[in-house]
Order: sequence, then structure tokens, then C-alpha cells
Amino acid sequence: MSALHSQGARRDIEGRRAIWEVAAFYVDAAWGAPFLVRTPWKDRSAATIFYSSAVHARLWRRNENLPIALAGADPGQALFEFSERRSQRGTSLYVLAPAFAHHPIQPKDSFATMPAGVAGVLDTRKGIPWGPAGSRDTTLEFEWPDYPGPINLDNTFTIPTLGFYIVANSAQIIRVSDGLDVPARSLSLTSSYDQFGWGFSAVLAKGAARALVEGPEGEPVEVDVSVNGVTWRILVDAWDSRTSFGKNEARITGRSRSAYLAAPYAAGRTYTETSSLNAQQLALQELPPGWDLQWNAVDWFVPAGAWEYQDLTPVEAVARIARAAGGFVLTDPAIDRLIVNRLYPAPPWELDSIAPAYQVPLAVMLQTASRKLPSLGAHGVYVAGGTVAPYHAEVIRRYTSGQPRAPQVVDPLITDRNPAEARGIVALADSARRSTESYQLPLDPALGGLVQVGALVEVGGEVASVFVPDWRGLVRQVAVTAEAARVSNGGVALTVRQNVDLLRHYEESI
Repeated sequence: MSALHSQGARRDIEGRRAIWEVAAFYVDAAWGAPFLVRTPWKDRSAATIFYSSAVHARLWRRNENLPIALAGADPGQALFEFSERRSQRGTSLYVLAPAFAHHPIQPKDSFATMPAGVAGVLDTRKGIPWGPAGSRDTTLEFEWPDYPGPINLDNTFTIPTLGFYIVANSAQIIRVSDGLDVPARSLSLTSSYDQFGWGFSAVLAKGAARALVEGPEGEPVEVDVSVNGVTWRILVDAWDSRTSFGKNEARITGRSRSAYLAAPYAAGRTYTETSSLNAQQLALQELPPGWDLQWNAVDWFVPAGAWEYQDLTPVEAVARIARAAGGFVLTDPAIDRLIVNRLYPAPPWELDSIAPAYQVPLAVMLQTASRKLPSLGAHGVYVAGGTVAPYHAEVIRRYTSGQPRAPQVVDPLITDRNPAEARGIVALADSARRSTESYQLPLDPALGGLVQVGALVEVGGEVASVFVPDWRGLVRQVAVTAEAARVSNGGVALTVRQNVDLLRHYEESI
């Protein structure tokens, strides 16, 4: 542009200035176009998601949509006037706004946001299976059984009352080392609250079979004993034989693998714990590697120095800790695990407050026997700890005067209320009116399987297909027997029985 010195020139300058102002306005509008103009056709369907068409502008090019005056202007001189004076700057380049790239950045994946914007519409299809599901399944025509109940939600196994029971019996003794079968005419397995492991005995079918259970230099031999689907791992370590009227008979005996934790396989030691640990930790550290402990008794804190003993094997040490907790020790039938259970999961006068493990109808019992035990009927007992951490307590049955009293209980491991209360309950329960009830049951998974020592059993009958309890008892001993005998047709019949001893308490209202 050229600069003039006349009035007309001034007007021309004014006009030029107006062009610049208008041009700047239009240029700015063009710069803002990528964010303000209408949405391109390809993205209009998504415009409602953002409620703005700004991010969907068409591509903007530098020389597009400029005013004609600027679009056709040639580079030259620009004349500016300040305070009635003109100043010529020569040929200089003035940038009126920021420079843009040839193709400004625009959202290319805007369509991907559609599901988030209209999720309510797109996801309605997912709700369809839940709506008309009933009508779709009408062709299946399920037949629902008419079961009046009860429905047990507490893991109680109820043996059904049937007109007859059919059980397919099986029994086998297998040597673990090589899988050889050990023939036997009969066998017996016994577990009790006062013995830590399962006891085993068997009468072999042939006297020569004794060699199958005798290791080198008289070492014990491990066998797997299976009866009706239940397996025991047994350590056979003793036998005796006899000959009568030309017949040679051999009898073998053994125990659970926990025998390795007792004499003569484990030596006794003298020990004093110098750290403060819980009772469960004290018992666990007595076990060798590979052995597990399942602790189902009360637990408590034992100060340093309170746990000490002389000449005890590992299993004897665990049994002493369990006794302080009012418990006893068992061995898992198949794996290397000791189990510590409470003798009384609840006081005998409060057994109704816990769910039984089994409900056994009288109809399923093959034989019954009962034996009354002597009792004092104590209502109170003094419990005391040792000298390292002395603790004294008086355990009294609720709503009584505490008289008569059971003999005092003293145990160095009673250092807290938990073992004091548990041990006191055992003393009161052992002096109550009670009897031993013996029952013979079949051994079958469909009928409850192997009954566990220490379990609470509810005995009763069935009225209108509903179990009606009569009394409850705690399992104190379980014995499983299997015997093969010749029958009249020349075959062999195998008889399997499970003998259960229950401790029943007779509690009168006070």
C-alpha cells in the first residue's frame, strides 16, 4: 500500500484502516471456525452427545474464507498515522494472528464416545434375558419334589428314616510301598478321646501273610486300610501268631502315623519356653516338619517361662496343652495332621444352644446299649495356675450357689480366663449325672459316613417325615469293624459296622 499526503489520502487511509479492522474481524472468525461452525454431516448423529458442534468442525485452511480485500492484497508498504503525523515503516511483515498448521488437529475418534453418551439406550438389550426369562423356561416343565423339611443351614447331617437300608460293603488292606494286597479275614479300627491316634488290628487270612507286614529287621510297615470309601493310613508295628489244630493264624496291630510322634519312635525331651506365645503356637512348634495342626479349642496368651516340661514326646506335649484348654487330641485318618477339639463345645446344660453334627433316628440303629456312670453333681470348682503366671478362678454354674464343689484343678498353663473357664466346665461336666449310650450304625457316605469323635449327635425319631429330637450326646469313641464269613451258598459275605459311644448328660431344671 502507498502513503499519500493529501486529505484524500487521509480518507483513503481511513478507508484502509476500516478494511484492516474488518479483515481482522473476519480472520478471527475464521480462526475460531474450527471450534464454532456447524458439525460436519458424518458426525451429526453424535452431536447430541456433546451438546456442542465445536469439536466436529470441518478442516480449516489458511487462505479459506478470507475477505476479498485481504485475500487479493499484494505485499507492500503499510502507512500508519499517529497524532496527525505519518510514519513510514518501510517493507515490514505484520502477522495479524497466530499462525496455524495447514491442517489443524481435530477429533477423529469422536464416534467412539457414543456408547458412553447414550448408554441407557444401548444397554437396554442386556436387560431382556432377565425380563421374560420365565416365559422362555416354561417348556422345561421341572417336577419339584414335595419336601416338608426341615432345611438344615448349619451343616447338620440328618440320617433319613427308611424301611430298609442297602449298603455295598468293601474292605481292603494295601501295602503302601508296593501296592500289594494283604489278605485278612477281619479288621478293626478304633478312635477315642483319650487316645491320640487310631488303633488298628486285623486277623490275616493266612499265616504266611505276616511277611507282607514285616519290614526289614523288624521295621514297621505302612498300609492303607479302606472300608466303605473311608481310608486310614496305618503304621503296622506289631504282630502275634498262633497255631491250633494245624491252622496257623496271625494277628497284626498298628496305629496312625502319629505313632512317629510318640515312644518308641520319638524321644522325650525337657524344655522351657523363653518367649511369650499363644497356646496354639506352643502346640504347633512341638510338631516336626510336614505335620499340620488343626486347633478347634480355646486359645490364650502364655507368658514366657509358664510352659515347661520334662521328658515328653511331641504328641504328649501337645496333649498336655490341649488338656489345659479343656480339649483332647485326635489324628486325621489319612494325612499327617493332629486335631485338637474341645471335650465340651458348650456346657452340657447348654448343648441345645449349638447345632448338632448328626441327627440319628432310632430306626437306623442296629444295636443299642446303655451304662450309667457315677456322679457327684458339682456346681462349682476352683481353678488355679502355676507360680510363673499365677491365675485363680472360681467356675460356678449359672443360677446355682456353686455347691457342691468338684476337686480343685491346678495347671501351670492356666494363665488366662479362657483356659480357666474351659477347664472348669470340663470338671463340672465330668461330675454331672450321665451315662454312656452305645449304638451300632452302618458305615456309608449316604448315611453320614464316618462319625467324628467329639461331635454332637442328636438322637430321636421321625414323625410325619420330620425328625423329632429326643436327647443329645457327645461322641467319645468310634470303632469300625469289617468281617468276612462264609455263607450257606459257599460264598463270602462281608459285614461292616460302626460302633459309636455317646456321652449323655441328664440335666434337671434348677
